Amino acid sequence: MKNTLKKNQVWLALRINDLFPPSMANDIYVLMDINSGYLFGNLLLNTVNIAPKEENIEALFRSARQMVKKWPDKLIMPEHSIAENAFLTIAEKNGISFGTSPLSDLSKIVAPLKQTFSSIFG
Repeated sequence: MKNTLKKNQVWLALRINDLFPPSMANDIYVLMDINSGYLFGNLLLNTVNIAPKEENIEALFRSARQMVKKWPDKLIMPEHSIAENAFLTIAEKNGISFGTSPLSDLSKIVAPLKQTFSSIFG
């Protein structure tokens, strides 16, 4: 099946910790373009299981928008994320549609991220 998404049409916000056994001492959130797999940036928190502050999410979004000069049509997160409400708020502020999906449905998209971060965190 051919991918019908255009570059920068849908972004994914993901807590990297959700891809690994619960042993990480920090939470890491990433923002990426689903079609290209381009990673816009990340938020490294000195806590675990606490949602990032909205101002930090907003700064991440602004940085991504500066790179691509437009907002995506949609932002997707894995369902049941502790940061869902914070990301939803920022998406709504910027007119971005928001949705969630089971992490298992995103497995092909996040596989390269998991591989990259496994080499870093073992």
